Amino acid sequence: TLSTLLGGGSPLVNALESGQAPLLLGAGLRLKLSHAQRDTLADDPSGDPLDAVLCLLQAAWALFQQQSGHPLWGLPVSDPLEGWIVSAASPV
Repeated sequence: TLSTLLGGGSPLVNALESGQAPLLLGAGLRLKLSHAQRDTLADDPSGDPLDAVLCLLQAAWALFQQQSGHPLWGLPVSDPLEGWIVSAASPV
């Protein structure tokens, strides 16, 4: 399981819960989980629950960007025919 591979804990889930994941920094967002939800995220070998949580947080981040006045929901100006996945910019 993911939990076993990560030595009994999940640094990613920890970062999401504490708001220290790059996507959440600056937006004041953090993931609040019950113990059962945390166990599911850490232990599901498919990673599907974690994928769903990451999509949820990306959508929350985009909404925060839009409500903060970003006209493109946090996306860069680009070719309108090119698809983009909403996400925080990677640090340089």
